[in-house]
Formats: sequence, structure tokens, C-alpha cells
Amino acid sequence: MIVTGDNVSNAQQAFDENGQPQVNITMDSVGGDLMNRATRNAIGRRMAVLFIEYRTETEEVVVDGETRTVDNRVVEKGIISLATIQSALGSSFRITGLDSIPEAAELALLLRAGSLAAPMYFVQERTIGPSLGQKNIDAGMMSVLLGFVLVLCYMVVYYRGFGVIANIALTLNLMLLIACMSILSATLTLPGIAGIVLTVGMAVDATCLSSSV
Repeated sequence: MIVTGDNVSNAQQAFDENGQPQVNITMDSVGGDLMNRATRNAIGRRMAVLFIEYRTETEEVVVDGETRTVDNRVVEKGIISLATIQSALGSSFRITGLDSIPEAAELALLLRAGSLAAPMYFVQERTIGPSLGQKNIDAGMMSVLLGFVLVLCYMVVYYRGFGVIANIALTLNLMLLIACMSILSATLTLPGIAGIVLTVGMAVDATCLSSSV
């Protein structure tokens, strides 16, 4: 091994003089010196970039008749780039001959990830399904309906006859808003629900002013 990820200062996807994707790599002074010593007498030979990933696997074992969960740290190694050394390398060099822009971007990303000061261990991994988002949307819609009903009741009690007129206008406003969203096939998100609540509040203000006038 010539250098490690600690010696990589930066790695960015770029294009060469022919418009082909490449990766520009910048190393610190120690890494540049080590790279120069290793490559100046190895022109024409292949050099591989090795990516090492640390992850945790959960395994159930039986100890004294009891089943226990044990976390094992697994180290995976894989070659992410294999290039031919064309000249003596230093602190700044490039990797060319990549097939596509996504490949160059992924290689640059992995090189930057390798420059982290300490290895990453996945202690716990969870997958969140779509049910959580649906619950948030349902809760948001319930808050809109509850707030809408409370506003209608308050308007009738406080403004009486004008409140009834304001409630009709407010209901039409909300119906038109939902109808426009349906026509445009808009996706209802949490910020969208907050926008509806804000629209209801502004409509109350507008109808109260118009009713008072």
C-alpha cells in the first residue's frame, strides 16, 4: 500500500482536454512524496485504488442454552479503480479513461469518503417504510380539519350573522384550494399542509374585514 485515505486532501470529478470524464486528486505533502517515490520507477504498471468498508453484521448465537445477539464487525475490500501509471505522480494528479460521468462522480465520492480521519462503523441500521409518512400526513390533515371546525365555531359565536357569511366564504376558499391541487396533481406534503393552514388563517382575516366593511 502506497498511501491511505488520510493523505487524500480532495477529489473532484472534472473533464480532460478531450471532454472525457476524469477525477482530479489532491494529496497532502506526505502523500505526494510517497506517491512520487512509488510511481517514478513504475511507469507503465497498473495501480489500483482499494476501498475498505467497515460494517456491522448481527448474528444470533446460542450461549448456555440462551440465544443472544452478537454484533460482528466485518471488513470488506474492493478495487474501485485500476489505472495505468503514465508518469511520475505527485501531490496533484488525475485518473482518466473513465467510461461515464456517473462513474467519475462515484469514484471522486469514494475517494473523499476514504479521507475521513476514522473508519465508519454502522452500529445500527433502520429502514423507514412509507407508513411513517402516511401517519404524518394523516395527523396534518386532522389538524387542518380540527382547526377549520374550531374557526367556524368561533366565527359564528363571535360575529353571529357576519360569521355565517364568513364561514361560507371560508369553506368555498378551502374547497377551491383543494380542487386546484387535485387538477394540478399536486403532492400533499407537510409544508403543503402548513401552507393550507396559513391560507385558512389569512382567509379568516380577509373575510372578517370584508364582512365588517
